[in-house]
Formats: sequence, C-alpha cells, structure tokens
Amino acid sequence: LQILAIKYEEVVPRPEDALVEATQNAFTAEQTIRMEKLMLEALQWQLTVVTPYSWLCSFFHAWSRARQANCNAEEIEQILQDDTVLFHLSCYFMELSLQEYDLVGVESSLIAQTSVLLAFYTLDMPAAADTLSSFFGWDMAEVLPVLDVLWRAHVRSTESPRCPNGLTAVYAKFTGPQYMHVACYPPVQSLP
Repeated sequence: LQILAIKYEEVVPRPEDALVEATQNAFTAEQTIRMEKLMLEALQWQLTVVTPYSWLCSFFHAWSRARQANCNAEEIEQILQDDTVLFHLSCYFMELSLQEYDLVGVESSLIAQTSVLLAFYTLDMPAAADTLSSFFGWDMAEVLPVLDVLWRAHVRSTESPRCPNGLTAVYAKFTGPQYMHVACYPPVQSLP
C-alpha cells in the first residue's frame, strides 16, 4: 500500500525503477505493477472517501460564484461575509452530526445538504433554502428526518453548552471568534 500512497500523493509519476527501489528490490517492476493492480481492484479503485466537509466546500464554491455573478465589488464583499457565516454555521451542524448515533451510515452528501438547509433556516432564510432544495432536486422526504436530528442536536447544544453527554468540544470550538460565534445562534423554533 505504501507504493500506492506514494503514487497518490506525487504530482509527477515516478519511473518503474523507483518503485522497485521503494520495495528494496524485493520485487520486479512487473510484480509491483501487478500487485498495485490487484490492490486497486480490491479497493474497487476508490482511494478517496468523500466527507461531508468536502461536499460543503464544493457547494459553497458553486454557491458563492453564482451569487457573485453580475455584482459590483461592494456587493461581492457583503456576499462573502454572509457566506462565511453560512459556511461556519453549516460546518457547526455538520460537526454536531458526528455526535448523533442516528446519523451513522447517512451519506456524506445528505449530511452536507441538511447542514446547509438548517443553516439557512437558522439564519431566517427559508426562501433560499426552498430555492436550493428545488434547484438541486433534493428529496425532502430523505432530507427531513436528518434535518430533524440535526435540529434537535442544535437545540440540545444551546440549551446546555455543558451537555449531559459531556460532548462540548464542538460547541466550544464554534463559539470562538475565528468561527464568528456561530454556535451562539439560537435554533429555529420549528422546522418547515
């Protein structure tokens, strides 16, 4: 696996003889390439796990670009500031999801979508949430149960920052100024 890791991280491909040297000449170039192929097939060529955070980054990149189209510099500055709060709040919800047993096994894209939706609702932007839901074609029947779990986690975290389960690190992290104190935002009273 070390050879695969080397190839995965390198920008410029290494020559075959360098791979043989990496095995301390224990294998020939042909054996090394054959073993790599067997390992990749066993992994079904899936070397990277897509996390909710990577989904959030992709979403916010597209979201910001779309919002900045046809805007002047002052409007773009305001959009970037608003999007920073939205991003941090979405990250806060995403990290709260890691503490929820009911969300184990939920797809990372669904966690990310739901985190963004809850951030919109929390910032009192339901129209934006509805627009996104229809634009991206999110299946609300799939989203709503996850949204409910995340919302309840948010309620618990603000009711008692020293949660009875002792999990306070996420709340403490997102009350800091570098995250714009987003953990201090009160939860919405109810979900749509």
